[in-house]
Amino acid sequence: MDIRLLDQFARLPRYSSLSQAAMAMHTSVSTLSRNIAKLEHAVGQTLIKRDGKVLTLTVAGNELLQTASEMSALWSDLKYRLAADKLVAGQVRLYCSVTAAYSLVSQALQLLNSEQPNVEVLIETGDAARAIEKLQSNEADFAIAPLAASQPDGIVARELINTDLAFVIAQGRAPESLRLVDALAQDLQFIVPERGLVRERFVAWSQQSGIEPSIYAKVAGHEAIASMASLGIGIGIVPRLVLDNSPMKAKLVELNTMVAPRPITVGLCAREKGLVDQAVAACWQSLATINIK
Repeated sequence: MDIRLLDQFARLPRYSSLSQAAMAMHTSVSTLSRNIAKLEHAVGQTLIKRDGKVLTLTVAGNELLQTASEMSALWSDLKYRLAADKLVAGQVRLYCSVTAAYSLVSQALQLLNSEQPNVEVLIETGDAARAIEKLQSNEADFAIAPLAASQPDGIVARELINTDLAFVIAQGRAPESLRLVDALAQDLQFIVPERGLVRERFVAWSQQSGIEPSIYAKVAGHEAIASMASLGIGIGIVPRLVLDNSPMKAKLVELNTMVAPRPITVGLCAREKGLVDQAVAACWQSLATINIK
């Protein structure tokens, strides 16, 4: 029996219809139906009920599913072991913020460890606003960065997650109303990024809100902004992703605003020229399946 047909059959239950399954498998419904018919002829049983558009396995279909799944896994394991000495080897460099390192990178590392076990990943953490610069100066092969509307020439990107921006203040300084306008009435100043997309969003928000902000400090790194705000010395603006993962979260309160700053999208970026390297290209291909949203 053709292992490719068994592998295809093992993936069927992930989809609600044959048309959805065919699209995901990059084939036509007619081809998929013919392949199922070949399996039915081979086992002498009907495997799929054909009384509607919904994909439903028969009793025999469910029994074959278990066998097909086991054989597909064994086949994948065999191919991996036979090709182990042909796997790409090398080293890649990843730059990201501290927050990204422990909230987004884990899935990437698990995937690379599975698919590219001979590639060593070096991680450098720092200000997310410097991520694209790190790529452009060839100090990193990959970077996790806030994505602008369009990327600089020579940079390719894949979206990972969207995150709102939050205004935060120390619990002891928060007004009872939890309104930003009331916090500003206490003559509190803002703690903002010194540069980058979040800084741009803050400037656009202040203009839209008709607020002329008084700046206490311009800081490199969103994590540092959260830490400074927790000390009660100002109102910080940080991505919610940073707030949710901050060790200072219990000491901070989020302030409500009439107009919210525009959210940001965080993505995985690479240099197009860097993809000529075998290890970098292999990792970029493997990471294409990540979906954190």
